[in-house]
Amino acid sequence: MIFDYHIHTKYSDGVATHQEIIDKAVALGVDEIGFSDHYGYYPNNWTTSRELLSKMVEEVLLQKSKQDKIKVLLGLEVDFYPDRIEETKEVLSMYPFDYIMGSVHFINGDNFDSDPHHPIYSKYDINHLYELYYENFVAAVRSGMFDTMSHPDLIKKYNYYPTKDFSTLYREVAKVLVEEGVMVEYNTSGYSRPCNDFFPSDEVTSIFLEEGVQFTIGSDSHKLDHLLRNYDLAKERLMGLGLTELHRYNSSPILLKNFIV
Repeated sequence: MIFDYHIHTKYSDGVATHQEIIDKAVALGVDEIGFSDHYGYYPNNWTTSRELLSKMVEEVLLQKSKQDKIKVLLGLEVDFYPDRIEETKEVLSMYPFDYIMGSVHFINGDNFDSDPHHPIYSKYDINHLYELYYENFVAAVRSGMFDTMSHPDLIKKYNYYPTKDFSTLYREVAKVLVEEGVMVEYNTSGYSRPCNDFFPSDEVTSIFLEEGVQFTIGSDSHKLDHLLRNYDLAKERLMGLGLTELHRYNSSPILLKNFIV
């Protein structure tokens, strides 16, 4: 059994169509995939628009109805904006999503995710930047909009790390995740990013596991050869950290040892 729940198409910042991705996934022996294009509000070039969202949903629902070789799920990766919660909830309620993933890409209106030289990295002390990131992350978890939080320590993407111990904060975040019943994603794209590490790190993963946080997995695919990227190493790493099962949407969890890579 193998699945990938974090896949982007041409409807946001991916380069492939739904059909191309499905064909590739079937060839790789994938049992279940979830399409989760970006949705957000701030001007950028990676999110699907509200106008295109209906067409995107239609396409995934069509694929769900006609596929017999792979299970297809309708997901969405939604940017969290503290000032747009009610509007976002209204949009999400219009469609039959199987899952919604929350992401923090902006801090006080600044996007830290797309440019390693963004002024935000000099605007704030790095420790304060981490505090702001997790302040938004916790607010997203508490918003009630999300089933899962994507790449839970994305703030380290460009090799910016805090200079003080944040283990207490990570534990507090973990407790909120458990309290709200929100999973986190073990995002395997991080190993191909400048940080050369999974999202989340071993430290964060270990603390989350100690507190009972549930994990799923996704490649954050933007092109065909991203599907299942770094999955073999991710499985090895997770087993070493003591994770025993990966969670699925609308299905029972799977034992990690049975997650065939």
